[in-house]
Amino acid sequence: MANYKLRRYDKVLAWFFGLMILLFLILAFTSEAFFNWAYDRHQNQLSWYIRPLFLIPYCYFAYKRSWAGILGTMFVLLTSMFWFPKPEVVSEQVKLFLEMEKEYLTGHWGIGKILLSSLVPFSLAALAMAFWKRSIWIGVAVLIKEVIL
Repeated sequence: MANYKLRRYDKVLAWFFGLMILLFLILAFTSEAFFNWAYDRHQNQLSWYIRPLFLIPYCYFAYKRSWAGILGTMFVLLTSMFWFPKPEVVSEQVKLFLEMEKEYLTGHWGIGKILLSSLVPFSLAALAMAFWKRSIWIGVAVLIKEVIL
């Protein structure tokens, strides 16, 4: 009975998290004030260190075939960039890397950049599909490919 209730709410929660992801992306790319606020906090390297850990629940929820779990994990992954306070001291290497990242995100989006950037969501979709199909080996292969690229 409990599993049925979870399944019943899974689609509702999935739609909620999908909408939250969409709203977050719209806000991040249309509000310069929000983008700069998040960017300042993203300089805290703790947000960089925890992000790979989200692959664990992402793969788990794909294996359990939970759309809400997958999209919820994606939402927390996207928002984790600003969970931590702005650091008092930022190394020069971090500044240079994030400045390059900021220029990439705010610069012109041609077909080449769109295709290159689409590798990330396509890789995550391939990873989810592998675990959804219960293929641990294909999932591990996709993870290795993601690490190499």
